[in-house]
Amino acid sequence: VALEGFGLVVLESLAAGTPVVASALEGLMEAIEGLSPDTLVSPGNPVALAKRLREAITGLRPLPTAQACRRYAERFSWTEVARRHLELYADLVRSDPGR
Repeated sequence: VALEGFGLVVLESLAAGTPVVASALEGLMEAIEGLSPDTLVSPGNPVALAKRLREAITGLRPLPTAQACRRYAERFSWTEVARRHLELYADLVRSDPGR
């Protein structure tokens, strides 16, 4: 569980159009909850993981579509991340009281 919280693998999966069921840990939560928070399960709980996977397989609670996964992952592209950083820096410069 200590090494589970790295969200990059989740984003790579989503970018490839593959939905993810993941543990509700920092990193993973930030990477996936905006797409489908019901795909997060209790960390270290194999019963909850098995139940959620079974629900997805049987169609009881489907996972997001490949198209939805890819579209969501685009929010984390390098272009989008760079744009958001530039926007943040511009806001900080505009609000600098020492200017």
